[in-house]
Amino acid sequence: MRLGYAIVSIGLLALSGCNPLAEFAPTQQELLTRDWMPPQEQTALTTGTCYRTLARVDCTSDPIPGQEARAVGFFDAPLEP
Repeated sequence: MRLGYAIVSIGLLALSGCNPLAEFAPTQQELLTRDWMPPQEQTALTTGTCYRTLARVDCTSDPIPGQEARAVGFFDAPLEP
């Protein structure tokens, strides 16, 4: 009984490295050039600035003059129709 388990285990280990479908797998270049998502239409973006406050970060679409030291980042948001 133990010999049967040993033979099955060795057989599974030997076959685990075999992949009979490996020759049909796409290459790295094929994966990179494949169209995974359909192209989307371009949307117009507006740029905003985020400023550090005491409690949180507030973001505005217009920069605040004189507050450049509190600026922590920028963002792009789609323009609303």
